[in-house]
Amino acid sequence: MGDVRRTRSTGENSTKSFVSWRSFASGKTIKSVVPQNGLGITERFFYSSPNDKQQVLMTIMLRIRLPPASAEITPARIVDLIKIAQAKHYRLSARVDSASLTTTLLADKASDLPVSYRFIERNGDNWMGVYLEEINANFAKENDQLLWRSAVIVPKEWMPAIDSECFKKQTLLSSGNFQTTCQEDEFKSTVPVLENSNYFDLVTTFHHCLGDGLSMLAFVRTFMQSVNAGNINSNDLKLQEIEVVKDPPPVLDNLFDPNIFEVLPTATAMAMRALSKQKPKLGRPETDPGALSAMTNTRAGRSFTKTRFLFFPKDFTTALRNRSKSEKTTIAAVLIVASLIACRRVFGHAAARDKKDITNAVPNSQGWVLTSSIRHILPQSKLLQGGDRESDEALMLFGGYADRVENAGSVSSNNLTLTDDSLVWERCRRVKRSIASSFKASIQRMKVANYAYRRQKLWDMVEKRVDLSKMSKSFSVEVANLGAWEYPCAPPDAPANDQNARLDYFGGGLNSSFEGSRGLFSLGTVTFGGDMSVFVCYDAGSVTPDEADVFVKSFSGSLKALSSSKRNVAVKDFM
Repeated sequence: MGDVRRTRSTGENSTKSFVSWRSFASGKTIKSVVPQNGLGITERFFYSSPNDKQQVLMTIMLRIRLPPASAEITPARIVDLIKIAQAKHYRLSARVDSASLTTTLLADKASDLPVSYRFIERNGDNWMGVYLEEINANFAKENDQLLWRSAVIVPKEWMPAIDSECFKKQTLLSSGNFQTTCQEDEFKSTVPVLENSNYFDLVTTFHHCLGDGLSMLAFVRTFMQSVNAGNINSNDLKLQEIEVVKDPPPVLDNLFDPNIFEVLPTATAMAMRALSKQKPKLGRPETDPGALSAMTNTRAGRSFTKTRFLFFPKDFTTALRNRSKSEKTTIAAVLIVASLIACRRVFGHAAARDKKDITNAVPNSQGWVLTSSIRHILPQSKLLQGGDRESDEALMLFGGYADRVENAGSVSSNNLTLTDDSLVWERCRRVKRSIASSFKASIQRMKVANYAYRRQKLWDMVEKRVDLSKMSKSFSVEVANLGAWEYPCAPPDAPANDQNARLDYFGGGLNSSFEGSRGLFSLGTVTFGGDMSVFVCYDAGSVTPDEADVFVKSFSGSLKALSSSKRNVAVKDFM
């Protein structure tokens, strides 16, 4: 782990605490722990990963169909539309200084913003191969290069001419930055087939040090708002008149300044857990630490992430949501339990394949993680006052508000019991209760990290003890549920007179091959207008193709069965 401290805040910039109610009521002024234009504590971990290791990357894919009233779009116009969206987010318009880990704006006007992009000619569903390239390709952190990029997949007639400025300014991936060897039959998805070619695919990748999963959605919103008939047909978008956002987003860590009495109980509990001997979080029996054969065959050095792409239409998700509500639980809880059932199937499959005793190889308890957002504590948010979620300013920011170090900002369980006789809906309700009761604990863990970071000797000691490699694959699943939203543009079935672009397909996920990636399987879920995508990511050195097949089939089959299942359905009914 690299030195994540670099430049600390000198305290010139300060902010009122919107987290500690005691501080808020007294009007206490909090000394910033990092510069206001700097990366947060967790973001510094992400940025400082060694050059020979996989970076923490997140990638989102959009299939964008042009509105009927628009002309054919040019590649240069697509780049201009990306700039319009970029200009609305400080983090996307700035560079990260590798010495101080602070950010500096790159331009004042959208016309002057640098953009990292490349165009690829569409060939069937080659976007899936491009997605794998993107989610595995590290960024060069030297020479002030951008830490986000876009790959645009277009029909042949939309490709930039080789003598054009748009073609010459492309940023191509270095072949040494990624490895995506895979079998052709691994490209399986439920992508809708479009009858016309009047669309393009946008695959955008962000270094996780810039923002969290909801930040990707913030970019999607601003980009899709710019893709309309007016902008596509315009002779001049006047980018030179579009101001770039000048103010960096608030740094979550600067909202805290805890004292010893606030952190001592949580710090003590964390220390006791670290010192105590715990069962493996995957629930594997100690006599058989290799329930998955591939877990013992992880290649030395850098591995790579593979992804399976799932899509569930509105009619299905509506039925699943209604069934979940009737059982007094949530979609998030159902996703977690369905994932754990699928992992149970994987463990059994691997044991049978390798001629092992299934009784000993299949765990009776497993660990899960739900990456959560705590944007409701930001000064801009009105959610705690009953504000509208779709328009809440805090949810529009591009920044890091879902910390992952030591599970801060995440909800998790080390050992959820799940046997053949477990009642599925009861397990879902148990997970729901765990999620509801864990947000306060997540904030308390963040306060512990904040307290330690403000004290250099203490933080140095913490850094020496933290081994991210030991956290890797320590849970069965990690679910990043980005929530359910209205379409940020026209829905696929919009009337012909709608001037906005249609979003026909979408989905995103997190690289699963970096040190500290907690889930054996990592699920990214996004829902727009009731349509839900689930991208299942996994490390190729930890999960074999046949194990991924079993997981995906079991997971999707469990969801479909649960959408109409009886109340007392048990795990064995899905096995």
